[in-house]
Amino acid sequence: MGLGFWRRPSLSVLTWNVWFGLEKPVRRWTRLLSDVASLRPDLIAFQEVTEPFLEMLRKESWIRRSYEISDPHGEEIASYGSVIVSRHPILRRETLDLESQMGRKLVLVEVEIEGTTWTVGTVHLESLDSAATRGRQLEQVFERLAPAADVILLGDFNFCSSWEEENERLHPDFVDAWSAASSDPGFTVDTRRNATRARKTEGERRTRFDRILVRSRHAQPRSAALVGTRPVKGEAPPLFPSDHFGVYCRLTSSGV
Repeated sequence: MGLGFWRRPSLSVLTWNVWFGLEKPVRRWTRLLSDVASLRPDLIAFQEVTEPFLEMLRKESWIRRSYEISDPHGEEIASYGSVIVSRHPILRRETLDLESQMGRKLVLVEVEIEGTTWTVGTVHLESLDSAATRGRQLEQVFERLAPAADVILLGDFNFCSSWEEENERLHPDFVDAWSAASSDPGFTVDTRRNATRARKTEGERRTRFDRILVRSRHAQPRSAALVGTRPVKGEAPPLFPSDHFGVYCRLTSSGV
């Protein structure tokens, strides 16, 4: 594969669990999609996607003009699921069922960006007290990704970056974009900052569940930021776009 991709100044990536909760979903998702539209990432992964959210996504003018959706009609989505949205043509799509009591899957696409083929996968790993299941899911995921040279794996991992035992199950070849690009804790589930999350969580919770992992021959994370950290205007009590913050990252050439 060539390095023509790096004629572009960077590759931008975003992951966001959009929350399937029924607390004013249209107001929340309208703001969420507006926030994403302002960034126009090259690659986007959404988790907890429901048919109403997918319908809103399909109707967005910026999506219709410039993006492809991995599962535009929700054929692989039961009550909720995950999709990848790409500014670049999707060459191949795949869904891998993971070991799960919750119907969790690995959603994969391949996209070519100026001579470099990227494999992009999103996951929403098992929730709650399911560390052993998440471990087996990660084994399935990394086994499937093993042949790919340039890979982005992103989504809601459902374990915090500070949980040492579970983080040891991540493949060592992958770089955590947030850790590489920021010294901030980057809590994506944060009851101190997100009043919507605080209303549905007993006690305080501050974790970094949402991750962007990269394995590439010639790319590395250069910047990372949280998205959706401000409430929707005019709503009381305060309403945030989701109970998770999104994670936005830019990758640039590593000089290889």
